[in-house]
Amino acid sequence: MVRLVIDHGLSLRATARGFGVDPKTVQRWVQRFQEAGRAGLVDRSSRPRKQTRRTPRRIQRQVVALRRQRWTMDRIAAFTGISRASVSRILRREGLNRLSALEPVEPPRRYEHEHPGDLLHLDIKKLARFRHPGHRVTGVRAKDSIGA
Repeated sequence: MVRLVIDHGLSLRATARGFGVDPKTVQRWVQRFQEAGRAGLVDRSSRPRKQTRRTPRRIQRQVVALRRQRWTMDRIAAFTGISRASVSRILRREGLNRLSALEPVEPPRRYEHEHPGDLLHLDIKKLARFRHPGHRVTGVRAKDSIGA
């Protein structure tokens, strides 16, 4: 598309019609090529470079401090005057979106003995002794057939 405009001198409107896009799109791609060469034609992120309405740092610190006091997201939102979605986003970014994140991780409880193997514990289950096979094996349910 860019070569048609630059190399062959085709108009923006004719090139746009040929590719089925708006002439402004062709103009944007030509301008990018003129500014940065082939590197300007590489796909870019659609994420904004600046967030003009980002929550002020003071409010973010306040949200985190209130969460550390175990306040709920709804209560923090009402107190600070920002939306619950903004509170949720701030807390998720800080890793505090779940109340369980406020509790320190309990270390695993391990049994450590000075001399391993000193205390050995076995669970033993005694099973009955079967003198004759049961009805599942023989297929006979009558007790008299066993000879008991």
